[in-house]
Amino acid sequence: MKRFRLLIFVLAAMLCFAACTKEANTDDPVQATPEPTAEPTATELPVLTSVPTEVPTPEPTPEPTPTPTPEPETIDAVVKAPIGLLAKTFALGDTVEVTGEWGDYAVIADLEEGELLIDKMFLRIDGKQAASYKGYAQANAEVYDNPYMTGAPIAKPNRNTEIAVDDTMGGVVRVTLADGRTGYMRAAGISKTKPSSGGGGGGGGSSSGGQDGQDIHLGSFGTRGGETVRLGARVLFADKLIAGTYVVLADGVEAYYYIYDRGEDADVTEKGAPLSSLLNAEKIGTVPTELLRFEGEAAYKEWTGYAKNKAPFFKTYRRIDVPTELKQNTEVKVLEELSDCYVVELNNVIGFMDKDVVSKNKIASGGGKGGGSSSGGEWTDPVL
Repeated sequence: MKRFRLLIFVLAAMLCFAACTKEANTDDPVQATPEPTAEPTATELPVLTSVPTEVPTPEPTPEPTPTPTPEPETIDAVVKAPIGLLAKTFALGDTVEVTGEWGDYAVIADLEEGELLIDKMFLRIDGKQAASYKGYAQANAEVYDNPYMTGAPIAKPNRNTEIAVDDTMGGVVRVTLADGRTGYMRAAGISKTKPSSGGGGGGGGSSSGGQDGQDIHLGSFGTRGGETVRLGARVLFADKLIAGTYVVLADGVEAYYYIYDRGEDADVTEKGAPLSSLLNAEKIGTVPTELLRFEGEAAYKEWTGYAKNKAPFFKTYRRIDVPTELKQNTEVKVLEELSDCYVVELNNVIGFMDKDVVSKNKIASGGGKGGGSSSGGEWTDPVL
């Protein structure tokens, strides 16, 4: 019995000890055996299969439709006489590239305007020198600041005034006045020899040699057997114009887009005075208004005129070319009247004549007045 009690006591003590040990192990972290930490399982990222994104094809940007430039409103007109449609002007000493020729005009290549036309008489091939000389003013000579003799004269030198002539261009000379100014005169207004101060009257051949200053006569019209005939040819260049670089011989030399013929239709964009603007092949230039007949204006009534002796017949509106001289009573058809000249036709050639050298009546060839050497006698061909 004592043994049994002792066994129970021992078992109870052992259980008590075991319980205390377990509690002690739970409170002491050092003594506690850590539970193994499970390695974190790597989260497998899902494999993304790239689904091709359909990029929308951009719509092509439509080209803007150019707005057509509206054609300017125009007024109908008819050209009364040959004239150029002015594009621009060149200064003395400018150089231009000549590519060809068209009648009395040189064709030039212009960087800004394309092909233009310039009167050949205002050009000289680069490198060739001008022939200058000392001249003497004729009576009533006038000097202008431009080669077309427009506007008011800048000087009116007295007869026999010595003037330095720097260059000759057709019927125009470029001069230097005593005060250093550059100007332009008609070649007929200056002589290479000093005219005599003239005494004595009569007769004699004062008129036989033509006007001083016209040292080279380049052609004339005359009457032979009652019929008007061409006796010479207008010559601007001794040799055919060749392509190359040319120098402009005057200030304000005009270059043209186009040369109108008499009777040609014109589209006027702006009517003005003294110039009107015209549209031609998408180019706008100017012409003198007095050379246009506008819709509704009456046509000029043509008439037959008679030339005074040695009346000059010009081929250009400004009358600056070397003129041809007409025999007295040479018939001309007067086509138009302008401010200071007539538009005339002679042998199917359109030209221009000063009003004071064309008579409406046939001029008597009478010999009553002394001297008469300039009008009498048989017509002889002019000597070049």
